Amino acid sequence: MNSKDKLKKWIKHTVDTELYGNTIRVDVAKLVSSVYATILKELKKSTFVYSKAQYKRLIEAIQEVLKEYKIDYTNVLERQIGKISEYESNWVKDFMAELGKDIIVPATIISSIKFSPIALQSNYKELVSSSADRIFRDIDSSLRTSYITKTPVSTIIESIPNLTEKTLRTVDADVETFNTTSFSLTDYLVFKHNKEQVYWSSILDSKTCNECAYRHGQLYSLKEIEPPPLHHHCRCDLVPQSLGPLEYNTYSEWFEDLEEQEKKDVLGPGRYQLYKSGLGIDRFINDGTFISIKSLKDLL
Repeated sequence: MNSKDKLKKWIKHTVDTELYGNTIRVDVAKLVSSVYATILKELKKSTFVYSKAQYKRLIEAIQEVLKEYKIDYTNVLERQIGKISEYESNWVKDFMAELGKDIIVPATIISSIKFSPIALQSNYKELVSSSADRIFRDIDSSLRTSYITKTPVSTIIESIPNLTEKTLRTVDADVETFNTTSFSLTDYLVFKHNKEQVYWSSILDSKTCNECAYRHGQLYSLKEIEPPPLHHHCRCDLVPQSLGPLEYNTYSEWFEDLEEQEKKDVLGPGRYQLYKSGLGIDRFINDGTFISIKSLKDLL
Protein backbone atom coordinates (compact mmCIF):
# COMPACT_ATOMS: atom_id res chain seq x y z
CA MET A 1 0.00 0.00 0.00
CA ASN A 2 1.52 3.32 -1.08
CA SER A 3 1.48 6.47 1.06
CA LYS A 4 -1.50 7.94 -0.78
CA ASP A 5 -3.59 4.83 -0.11
CA LYS A 6 -2.51 4.84 3.53
CA LEU A 7 -3.64 8.45 3.87
CA LYS A 8 -7.00 7.49 2.34
CA LYS A 9 -7.27 4.62 4.82
CA TRP A 10 -6.64 7.01 7.72
CA ILE A 11 -9.24 9.48 6.47
CA LYS A 12 -11.78 6.71 5.86
CA HIS A 13 -11.26 5.49 9.41
CA THR A 14 -11.87 9.00 10.72
CA VAL A 15 -15.16 9.16 8.81
CA ASP A 16 -16.13 5.68 10.04
CA THR A 17 -15.66 6.71 13.67
CA GLU A 18 -18.75 8.90 13.31
CA LEU A 19 -20.81 5.72 12.87
CA TYR A 20 -19.27 4.30 16.04
CA GLY A 21 -21.19 6.88 18.05
CA ASN A 22 -24.64 6.06 16.66
CA THR A 23 -25.49 3.56 19.41
CA ILE A 24 -24.72 5.95 22.25
CA ARG A 25 -26.74 8.69 20.55
CA VAL A 26 -29.74 6.37 20.53
CA ASP A 27 -29.13 5.38 24.17
CA VAL A 28 -28.95 8.99 25.37
CA ALA A 29 -32.01 9.94 23.31
CA LYS A 30 -33.93 7.19 25.11
CA LEU A 31 -32.80 8.61 28.45
CA VAL A 32 -34.05 12.09 27.49
CA SER A 33 -37.41 10.77 26.30
CA SER A 34 -37.77 8.71 29.48
CA VAL A 35 -37.03 11.75 31.67
CA TYR A 36 -39.72 13.85 30.02
CA ALA A 37 -42.19 10.96 30.14
CA THR A 38 -41.63 10.70 33.91
CA ILE A 39 -41.92 14.48 34.36
CA LEU A 40 -45.16 14.34 32.40
CA LYS A 41 -46.58 11.76 34.84
CA GLU A 42 -45.72 14.02 37.77
CA LEU A 43 -47.34 17.04 36.14
CA LYS A 44 -50.52 15.15 35.35
CA LYS A 45 -51.09 14.66 39.08
CA SER A 46 -51.93 18.38 39.40
CA THR A 47 -54.46 20.69 37.74
CA PHE A 48 -53.07 23.97 39.08
CA VAL A 49 -50.06 24.94 41.19
CA TYR A 50 -52.13 26.34 44.05
CA SER A 51 -49.44 26.91 46.68
CA LYS A 52 -45.72 27.18 47.34
CA ALA A 53 -45.91 23.80 49.08
CA GLN A 54 -47.34 22.20 45.94
CA TYR A 55 -44.71 23.92 43.78
CA LYS A 56 -42.01 22.64 46.10
CA ARG A 57 -43.40 19.09 45.96
CA LEU A 58 -43.37 19.11 42.15
CA ILE A 59 -39.86 20.55 42.01
CA GLU A 60 -38.52 17.94 44.44
CA ALA A 61 -40.09 15.16 42.37
CA ILE A 62 -38.51 16.52 39.20
CA GLN A 63 -35.12 16.87 40.90
CA GLU A 64 -35.28 13.19 41.85
CA VAL A 65 -36.01 12.29 38.23
CA LEU A 66 -33.07 14.38 37.05
CA LYS A 67 -30.81 12.86 39.69
CA GLU A 68 -31.40 9.42 38.13
CA TYR A 69 -30.97 10.91 34.66
CA LYS A 70 -27.52 12.24 35.60
CA ILE A 71 -26.45 8.86 36.99
CA ASP A 72 -27.63 6.98 33.90
CA TYR A 73 -26.19 9.54 31.47
CA THR A 74 -22.83 9.52 33.28
CA ASN A 75 -22.69 5.71 33.16
CA VAL A 76 -23.38 5.70 29.42
CA LEU A 77 -20.57 8.20 28.76
CA GLU A 78 -18.10 6.37 31.01
CA ARG A 79 -18.72 3.09 29.20
CA GLN A 80 -18.24 4.87 25.88
CA ILE A 81 -14.94 6.41 26.97
CA GLY A 82 -13.64 2.93 27.80
CA LYS A 83 -14.82 1.48 24.49
CA ILE A 84 -13.47 4.31 22.34
CA SER A 85 -10.08 4.54 24.03
CA GLU A 86 -9.47 0.79 23.68
CA TYR A 87 -10.75 0.54 20.11
CA GLU A 88 -9.00 3.65 18.80
CA SER A 89 -5.64 3.13 20.53
CA ASN A 90 -5.45 -0.45 19.19
CA TRP A 91 -6.42 0.71 15.70
CA VAL A 92 -3.77 3.46 15.71
CA LYS A 93 -1.14 1.06 17.04
CA ASP A 94 -1.86 -1.45 14.25
CA PHE A 95 -1.97 1.28 11.62
CA MET A 96 1.36 2.76 12.70
CA ALA A 97 2.86 -0.74 12.67
CA GLU A 98 1.93 -0.89 8.96
CA LEU A 99 4.06 2.23 8.56
CA GLY A 100 6.96 0.45 10.27
CA LYS A 101 6.58 2.35 13.55
CA ASP A 102 6.17 0.60 16.89
CA ILE A 103 4.32 2.81 19.32
CA ILE A 104 3.43 2.55 22.97
CA VAL A 105 -0.14 3.17 24.11
CA PRO A 106 -0.09 5.16 27.38
CA ALA A 107 -2.03 3.65 30.28
CA THR A 108 -3.49 7.04 31.23
CA ILE A 109 -5.77 7.55 28.21
CA ILE A 110 -9.09 6.85 29.99
CA SER A 111 -8.32 9.08 32.97
CA SER A 112 -7.02 11.84 30.67
CA ILE A 113 -10.24 11.82 28.63
CA LYS A 114 -12.35 11.90 31.79
CA PHE A 115 -10.67 15.09 32.96
CA SER A 116 -10.53 16.83 29.57
CA PRO A 117 -12.85 19.58 28.31
CA ILE A 118 -15.72 18.24 26.20
CA ALA A 119 -18.40 20.14 24.25
CA LEU A 120 -17.58 23.51 25.87
CA GLN A 121 -17.74 21.97 29.38
CA SER A 122 -14.79 21.31 31.70
CA ASN A 123 -15.32 17.53 31.51
CA TYR A 124 -17.90 14.86 30.69
CA LYS A 125 -19.58 15.11 34.11
CA GLU A 126 -20.13 18.83 33.58
CA LEU A 127 -21.63 17.95 30.21
CA VAL A 128 -24.16 15.73 32.00
CA SER A 129 -24.89 18.34 34.68
CA SER A 130 -25.40 21.02 32.04
CA SER A 131 -27.98 18.87 30.27
CA ALA A 132 -29.89 18.19 33.51
CA ASP A 133 -29.74 21.88 34.46
CA ARG A 134 -31.24 22.93 31.12
CA ILE A 135 -34.16 20.53 31.58
CA PHE A 136 -34.70 21.74 35.15
CA ARG A 137 -34.64 25.43 34.20
CA ASP A 138 -37.29 24.95 31.51
CA ILE A 139 -39.67 23.04 33.80
CA ASP A 140 -39.02 25.24 36.84
CA SER A 141 -39.71 28.40 34.84
CA SER A 142 -42.99 26.96 33.59
CA LEU A 143 -44.05 25.90 37.09
CA ARG A 144 -43.23 29.32 38.54
CA THR A 145 -45.27 30.98 35.81
CA SER A 146 -48.14 28.58 36.44
CA TYR A 147 -48.10 29.38 40.17
CA ILE A 148 -47.89 33.16 39.75
CA THR A 149 -50.44 33.51 36.93
CA LYS A 150 -52.69 30.61 38.00
CA THR A 151 -52.27 29.09 34.57
CA PRO A 152 -53.39 25.44 34.47
CA VAL A 153 -50.69 22.76 34.51
CA SER A 154 -52.15 21.47 31.25
CA THR A 155 -50.39 24.38 29.54
CA ILE A 156 -47.02 23.02 30.71
CA ILE A 157 -48.05 19.51 29.68
CA GLU A 158 -48.78 20.77 26.16
CA SER A 159 -45.24 22.20 25.95
CA ILE A 160 -43.49 18.93 26.88
CA PRO A 161 -43.20 17.57 23.29
CA ASN A 162 -41.48 20.78 22.15
CA LEU A 163 -39.18 20.79 25.19
CA THR A 164 -38.32 17.14 24.52
CA GLU A 165 -37.40 17.87 20.91
CA LYS A 166 -35.31 20.88 21.92
CA THR A 167 -33.39 18.83 24.48
CA LEU A 168 -32.93 15.94 22.05
CA ARG A 169 -31.30 18.27 19.51
CA THR A 170 -28.98 19.77 22.10
CA VAL A 171 -28.02 16.42 23.61
CA ASP A 172 -27.42 14.90 20.18
CA ALA A 173 -24.96 17.69 19.38
CA ASP A 174 -23.30 17.19 22.78
CA VAL A 175 -22.94 13.44 22.28
CA GLU A 176 -21.61 13.89 18.76
CA THR A 177 -18.95 16.27 20.10
CA PHE A 178 -18.26 13.92 23.02
CA ASN A 179 -17.56 11.05 20.61
CA THR A 180 -15.39 13.18 18.33
CA THR A 181 -13.45 14.48 21.33
CA SER A 182 -12.90 10.99 22.75
CA PHE A 183 -11.52 9.66 19.46
CA SER A 184 -9.42 12.77 18.84
CA LEU A 185 -8.04 12.80 22.39
CA THR A 186 -7.06 9.14 22.11
CA ASP A 187 -5.08 9.88 18.93
CA TYR A 188 -3.60 13.00 20.49
CA LEU A 189 -2.45 11.22 23.64
CA VAL A 190 -0.97 8.28 21.72
CA PHE A 191 0.94 10.54 19.34
CA LYS A 192 2.08 12.87 22.12
CA HIS A 193 3.38 9.94 24.19
CA ASN A 194 5.35 8.72 21.16
CA LYS A 195 6.55 12.21 20.11
CA GLU A 196 4.85 11.95 16.72
CA GLN A 197 4.17 15.27 15.00
CA VAL A 198 0.83 15.70 13.24
CA TYR A 199 -0.79 17.56 10.38
CA TRP A 200 -4.01 19.37 11.17
CA SER A 201 -6.57 18.11 8.66
CA SER A 202 -9.86 19.94 8.06
CA ILE A 203 -12.73 18.94 5.80
CA LEU A 204 -12.56 21.68 3.19
CA ASP A 205 -15.85 22.93 1.78
CA SER A 206 -18.18 25.91 2.06
CA LYS A 207 -19.03 24.95 5.67
CA THR A 208 -15.42 25.03 6.91
CA CYS A 209 -15.06 27.67 9.63
CA ASN A 210 -12.26 30.25 9.63
CA GLU A 211 -10.15 28.69 12.36
CA CYS A 212 -10.37 25.18 10.92
CA ALA A 213 -9.44 26.53 7.47
CA TYR A 214 -6.51 28.44 8.95
CA ARG A 215 -5.10 25.36 10.67
CA HIS A 216 -5.49 22.95 7.77
CA GLY A 217 -2.22 21.46 6.55
CA GLN A 218 -0.10 22.91 9.34
CA LEU A 219 2.41 20.60 10.97
CA TYR A 220 2.34 20.70 14.76
CA SER A 221 4.23 19.35 17.70
CA LEU A 222 1.58 18.13 20.13
CA LYS A 223 3.00 20.44 22.79
CA GLU A 224 1.78 23.37 20.65
CA ILE A 225 -1.91 22.54 20.33
CA GLU A 226 -4.99 21.10 21.94
CA PRO A 227 -6.75 18.44 19.87
CA PRO A 228 -9.91 18.95 17.84
CA PRO A 229 -12.85 19.41 17.91
CA LEU A 230 -12.69 23.19 18.12
CA HIS A 231 -16.50 23.51 18.28
CA HIS A 232 -19.76 21.58 17.86
CA HIS A 233 -19.88 19.72 14.52
CA CYS A 234 -16.13 20.26 14.00
CA ARG A 235 -14.81 17.89 11.32
CA CYS A 236 -11.09 18.29 11.92
CA ASP A 237 -8.64 15.47 12.51
CA LEU A 238 -4.99 14.95 13.39
CA VAL A 239 -2.97 13.04 10.77
CA PRO A 240 0.41 11.54 11.74
CA GLN A 241 3.40 13.12 10.03
CA SER A 242 4.49 9.65 8.90
CA LEU A 243 1.70 9.70 6.31
CA GLY A 244 3.31 12.64 4.53
CA PRO A 245 1.70 15.90 3.39
CA LEU A 246 -2.06 16.13 2.83
CA GLU A 247 -3.72 16.37 -0.59
CA TYR A 248 -3.94 20.14 -0.10
CA ASN A 249 -1.20 21.64 2.06
CA THR A 250 -3.20 24.80 2.72
CA TYR A 251 -6.73 26.16 2.54
CA SER A 252 -5.51 28.50 -0.23
CA GLU A 253 -4.46 25.55 -2.43
CA TRP A 254 -7.88 23.98 -2.05
CA PHE A 255 -9.66 27.29 -2.71
CA GLU A 256 -7.77 27.97 -5.95
CA ASP A 257 -8.97 24.63 -7.36
CA LEU A 258 -12.63 25.60 -6.99
CA GLU A 259 -14.93 26.75 -9.78
CA GLU A 260 -15.71 30.47 -9.76
CA GLN A 261 -19.27 30.05 -8.46
CA GLU A 262 -17.97 27.83 -5.63
CA LYS A 263 -15.44 30.51 -4.69
CA LYS A 264 -18.21 33.10 -4.57
CA ASP A 265 -20.35 30.81 -2.39
CA VAL A 266 -17.46 30.29 0.05
CA LEU A 267 -16.43 33.96 0.34
CA GLY A 268 -19.72 35.75 -0.09
CA PRO A 269 -20.16 38.58 -2.62
CA GLY A 270 -18.18 41.25 -0.74
CA ARG A 271 -15.01 39.24 -0.17
CA TYR A 272 -15.33 37.61 -3.59
CA GLN A 273 -15.12 41.04 -5.25
CA LEU A 274 -11.99 41.83 -3.25
CA TYR A 275 -10.52 38.48 -4.28
CA LYS A 276 -11.25 39.22 -7.95
CA SER A 277 -9.61 42.64 -7.46
CA GLY A 278 -6.34 40.86 -6.76
CA LEU A 279 -6.33 40.22 -3.01
CA GLY A 280 -4.95 36.72 -2.33
CA ILE A 281 -7.11 34.35 -0.31
CA ASP A 282 -4.28 33.93 2.19
CA ARG A 283 -4.77 37.60 3.16
CA PHE A 284 -8.41 37.06 4.20
CA ILE A 285 -7.69 35.20 7.43
CA ASN A 286 -5.45 36.28 10.28
CA ASP A 287 -4.72 33.71 13.00
CA GLY A 288 -7.98 31.87 12.37
CA THR A 289 -10.20 34.95 12.11
CA PHE A 290 -11.74 36.42 8.97
CA ILE A 291 -10.51 40.00 8.51
CA SER A 292 -13.35 42.50 8.10
CA ILE A 293 -14.21 43.69 4.59
CA LYS A 294 -13.31 47.27 5.60
CA SER A 295 -9.82 46.19 6.73
CA LEU A 296 -9.38 44.07 3.60
CA LYS A 297 -10.13 47.08 1.39
CA ASP A 298 -7.28 48.92 3.09
CA LEU A 299 -4.92 46.16 1.94
CA LEU A 300 -5.62 46.76 -1.77
